[in-house]
Amino acid sequence: MVARNNKELTLLTHIAQSLNQTVAIDEALQLILRESAEYFQLETGWIWLLPPDDSEHYLAAALNLPPALQEEPVLMTGWCYCIDDFREDETPVVDQIKTVHCSRLRKLKDGHGDLHFHASIPLIANGQKLGLLNLASADRPVLSQEELDLLYTIGGMLAIAVERNRLTAQSREAGMLAERNRLAREIHDTLAQGLTGIGLLLESAEILIQNNPDRAAASIRKAIALTQSNLEEARRSVLDLRATPLENKSLPDAIRDLAANYSFSADVNCINHTAPVSTNVAMGLYRIAQEALANIARHANATHATVTLTHLPNWVTLRVQDNGDGFDIEHIDKTRFGLQGMIERAKLLHGTLSIENTLGAGTTLLAKIPI
Repeated sequence: MVARNNKELTLLTHIAQSLNQTVAIDEALQLILRESAEYFQLETGWIWLLPPDDSEHYLAAALNLPPALQEEPVLMTGWCYCIDDFREDETPVVDQIKTVHCSRLRKLKDGHGDLHFHASIPLIANGQKLGLLNLASADRPVLSQEELDLLYTIGGMLAIAVERNRLTAQSREAGMLAERNRLAREIHDTLAQGLTGIGLLLESAEILIQNNPDRAAASIRKAIALTQSNLEEARRSVLDLRATPLENKSLPDAIRDLAANYSFSADVNCINHTAPVSTNVAMGLYRIAQEALANIARHANATHATVTLTHLPNWVTLRVQDNGDGFDIEHIDKTRFGLQGMIERAKLLHGTLSIENTLGAGTTLLAKIPI
């Protein structure tokens, strides 16, 4: 008994220390999955999270998924028994852990690694449903009450980590909005004062132009200089504060709007699309998609393109495929920087960009970015 208690305490202490050392929720999720699977000697696990707006759940982390689910990420989207049961319960409590037959695994004809059930642990903080922690095995269909109690605790720690991450993000967004408003007021005051000064100088020049043309000319020169200064300030301000293409839009919706501007038809497909990505990653993927679609329009003579966004627990991929002419990658005009720019943008996000191309058979571009 003492040995088991010490082992449990060591596990919980390690998880707590690791959660306190990182604010990256994806790292926290993977950590808890790995630690829990090793402790309970289970083969695999995954975590569903519900977005703050309570829209469609998404796969937030996964460990050692069966081959069929690794090869077809789309199979880890959509609804299943445990999610339906969790979302339909109007009065969630933390002790709803249960061992269930997995409808998602049961649908697989092969490649399920003999996994037929999983333990489903609700993630709830302050009465708010946040998601589910699932741990699966082929050899351990029964968990002891002591093991269930430990899973309650782990689920509670995970829920707190998810809630803390979201509160931090909300605080950051609020701070950004406040700073944006402050800058807007500051710019307004700066430009307003500048325009007032220009107006006074021109009024003075108008009065002096008949009797003292030299002083009038000096006032006009000062007004021109002040105008140029204010114009530079206005340009800088607009560049700093202008709305991005992703403002008030999801990345898939922004890409759909972008694709609608071209003469060729384009389908935009999303797998696990509600999984969040950082602003930098989303903007980088948008710019890569923008350049790829522009290249198709300029060079490919394509009639159709397909854009596919796939969110995995640690990666997001963007695939852009067209049915155009293709090109000889060895003979690209070196004065064109579109392709090189996409490669560099992917590298800046610590990702990769590759191209599959066949003359006369279209081109496929694939960007893979860690999240």
